[in-house]
Amino acid sequence: MTYPNVESVSSSSNRLIIDELDYDIPVIKNDFDRMFLALTNEQRNIFLNIMSAVKENKGGVFFVYGYGGTGKTFLWKTISAAIRSDGNIVLNVASSDGELVSLLRKTSLIIWDEAPMIHKHAFEALDRTLKDVLRCGNSSISNIPFGGKLLSLEEISDRFFEFIIFMATLQREGRLGGLNDGETIIDIPDDILINDPDDLIGSLIKFVYPSILEKYSSTDYFQERAILAPKNEVVQEINDRLLKKFPGDEVEYLSSDSICESEFVHDQFDANLYSPDVLNGLKVSGLPNHKLVLKIDVPVMLLRNIDQKNGLCNGTRLQVISLGKRVIEARIITGTNIGNRTFIPRMSLTPSEKKIPFKFTRRQFPLAVCFAMTINKSQGQSLSKVGLFLKDPVFSHGQLYVTLSRVQSREGLKLLILDKYGRLTNKTSNVVYKEVFRNL
Repeated sequence: MTYPNVESVSSSSNRLIIDELDYDIPVIKNDFDRMFLALTNEQRNIFLNIMSAVKENKGGVFFVYGYGGTGKTFLWKTISAAIRSDGNIVLNVASSDGELVSLLRKTSLIIWDEAPMIHKHAFEALDRTLKDVLRCGNSSISNIPFGGKLLSLEEISDRFFEFIIFMATLQREGRLGGLNDGETIIDIPDDILINDPDDLIGSLIKFVYPSILEKYSSTDYFQERAILAPKNEVVQEINDRLLKKFPGDEVEYLSSDSICESEFVHDQFDANLYSPDVLNGLKVSGLPNHKLVLKIDVPVMLLRNIDQKNGLCNGTRLQVISLGKRVIEARIITGTNIGNRTFIPRMSLTPSEKKIPFKFTRRQFPLAVCFAMTINKSQGQSLSKVGLFLKDPVFSHGQLYVTLSRVQSREGLKLLILDKYGRLTNKTSNVVYKEVFRNL
C-alpha cells in the first residue's frame, strides 16, 4: 500500500478546512455559469486577471474599489464560485485560531473587505504571519509579499476621496470653521436636509420608508433602506415609533439576568446590591435589552455571531417570519445568504462593557429591531435610501464618512440635524484628523 498523504490526513480533522470544503460542487458550477454570463466587461476583466493569478499560483495583491451597488459583492461571489468549483478554498479575512494555519496553506485566494479602513499594522501583521506559516523550509518566501498568497483588497467606495476634497474646498472658501482638536464644522447643502418643522422625525421616516404599510412584505423593501444615528438612545426612539405604527400583534420577550458565578469569589462583592430589577434595567451596547418587543415582518438585526458560514453574523439583518416561545424564525435580508430562512434561539450573553464593575449574564434572543441602527452597525452595507438623524453630532473619527458612503446616490440621502437647543440647523461637527487637509 502507498503511504498516506500527511497533509490530507491532518486536514481531515481540521474543522475549518472541513467547513470550507463542505459545499456541493455541481451546484457551485451551475451558480458560476449563471453569474459569469451576467458579469459586465469591467467585472470580467478583473475576474480574468485574478483567476489567471490563482491558476498559475503567482500570488499577488489586487485592489478593487467602486461605489456601493456597482457589483463588487457579485464579482466576489463569481470568483469564489469559480475557485470552489475546482475544489479549492476562498478565505474571507476574519479572526484566527489554532487551526487557521492549515486553512491558510490550502487557501487559493484571500478577500479583505473594507481594506482602506484597516490600520497598516494589520496588513504588516498578515504579511509577516503568512510568510512565517507558509515558509516550510523555503527561505525565498521571505521576500514575497504575503508569502506568495493571492490577496484581493476591496474598498467600499471612492466617495471618501470626494468627501475629503469637498471638505477641503469648504475650508478654503471659509465655510469650514474650527472647533476642538480634530473637529470641523460642515455646512450641509439644503437639498439633502429635512426641514419640515411640523413633524421632523415623521418626515425622515416618510422619506426612508415610503408607503411602508403597503410595501413591507416585499422581499427587498427593508434590504435597501435604513435610518442611521450616532447613539443607541436615538435609534431606540425611532424603532419604537415605527414598531407601534407597524401592523400586527406585539409579542414580548423578557430576558433572564443573573450575576456570573465568577463574581462570588470576591470577598467584597455583595450580590444583594444587584437585584434582578437592577440587572434588567441595564442597557449595554451590543447586548439585547431586557424587554424585546417584536411583530411579524419587522426587520431585526443579529447581535452575535451564530453561524458565519450560513451568514448569521453580528450585524446581519433579517425579517421576522414567525414568533415562537423558544425560537424565532426569520429570513436573511443582507449578506451572501439573502432569502435563506433560519431559526434564532435564546442565548446566554455576557457583555464586554468595561464600565460595568461586575459581570452578569443575560439570556435573551440576540436580536434588536432595526428600522433604525447606529452608524457603526451600518458599516459595510450598501443602501439606496438613507436617513441620518443627528440629534447629537457624530463623536468619533470617520462616522460621518461611514454614513455618507452607505448610500448609492445623492438623491437617496436626507439629513435631519438639530442643534444643542433642539432646533433645526444645516451645520454639524465632523470628527476628522486635521492631518488629512495637509498638502491638499
